[in-house]
Amino acid sequence: MAKNNWETVGGWLFLLGIVIAIIGGFVSSNWVIPLMAILGFIVGIVNITDKEIDGYLLAVVALILLGVVTGRVLESYNIMKPIVGMLNNIGVFAAFGGLIPALRKIYDIASSK
Repeated sequence: MAKNNWETVGGWLFLLGIVIAIIGGFVSSNWVIPLMAILGFIVGIVNITDKEIDGYLLAVVALILLGVVTGRVLESYNIMKPIVGMLNNIGVFAAFGGLIPALRKIYDIASSK
């Protein structure tokens, strides 16, 4: 596949991941978290270029912190469980999406010295 086709696939996988994360907040199932991890990992490999790594990793950290902090606050409200589930799913999606770009960035920094 050409570079444009991979970018298109990566974009659709990102949207699919967000939709599944939202739906997964309402559904209590064992398959949502592993699926979020796999989709995030693929998006991190396919969709993130060298120029985008810094901004992407900053966004990943923000999403993870948002999910953790907001999730902890909202856990005390039973009516908010779907939102907590959505935030957890998005956090897993973001964390695994940032794995490969973070490793690439660390490698670039270490190899430039």
